[in-house]
Amino acid sequence: MTERKIEALNFNGETIYVEVAEVEQTGGGYEEVSATEEIINAGEKVRHTISALAATVQEALSKVSPNEWTMEVAIGFKGKAGIPFITEGEANGAVKVTAKWKRDG
Repeated sequence: MTERKIEALNFNGETIYVEVAEVEQTGGGYEEVSATEEIINAGEKVRHTISALAATVQEALSKVSPNEWTMEVAIGFKGKAGIPFITEGEANGAVKVTAKWKRDG
């Protein structure tokens, strides 16, 4: 059975929480590996991507002048561990932008 747990990582002075699934290794032994550095590097790339995306959305919305806007970003990573490294991986994401205008009178 897969066990899921939440691990706290320090990322640029901020704490982010990552859900980690531990899977049972079948047959033979296994070598313990850590993906912390790879996660932090990926997080830095994601941060730059989100910053660029937010700037693009803000620029596009400035032409229609909403009173407020929000942007939600959902990002997921999945990988299969092998010995001694991750053998398979995938990432997915979604962006949701909401803009609001107030009517006069």
